[in-house]
Amino acid sequence: MIYSSGSATIITQTTTNGSYFLTAFGINDSGRVVGQGIDPTNAARNVGIVYDIGQNTAFEVGALPGLNGALAFGVSNTGYVVGSSMLNQGSGLPFIWSDQGGIVAVPLAAGTSEGSARAVNSAGWVVGNDSSAFSIPFLYDGTNTYRLADLIPPGSGWDLSMNTSSSALGISDDNVIVGTGVHNGETHAYAMVPVTPTPTPTPTPSVTPSATPTPTATPRATPTPRSRPSPHPRPTPREAAL
Repeated sequence: MIYSSGSATIITQTTTNGSYFLTAFGINDSGRVVGQGIDPTNAARNVGIVYDIGQNTAFEVGALPGLNGALAFGVSNTGYVVGSSMLNQGSGLPFIWSDQGGIVAVPLAAGTSEGSARAVNSAGWVVGNDSSAFSIPFLYDGTNTYRLADLIPPGSGWDLSMNTSSSALGISDDNVIVGTGVHNGETHAYAMVPVTPTPTPTPTPSVTPSATPTPTATPRATPTPRSRPSPHPRPTPREAAL
């Protein structure tokens, strides 16, 4: 339902085939709600459903090739939708959906066989969990999929790859990732903040000497020329990392 100004309204709008909202998982600033729907003609099929409050319309995100349904878990302020696509109630594969490109698979992290995208920011960066024997939190930047365990410094005490408790559940527009991990043997929440690169200072420009005036009948002393200041050397930029 939608609660506003002291009253609640049940979402009754259906998709073109009659699928209706069952569970809402996310909403963006423009009032686009995403979640799980029910197909009245095939109750075994998950429906990745989107409801637009302002337009009072509902539609499906579809399914990846060879699959027939989806769950929609997150939506960005720019309209990206992410979740997991599967065959009926089986294991899923992560996806990202947009108005322009439709549903597209998010590449699995190395060594995993299934997964689910849980959140997306305005730039289309996706986080979620892939899995094989363990739960593998991942980040997809639109080109590559990274294990979060590979983006943290060694010796941090965090285990994000050798347990079944780890997750990546949210990402902000400034790329801060939140979820659950194991730290020194205990399960904790985390916020993974990108490292700020060291700024490169601008070198001091060389001073251009002015022209020497033509001497008049009264001779002038010739000024001693000053040496040009040497520009400060540029330090080697540090690579930004999560």
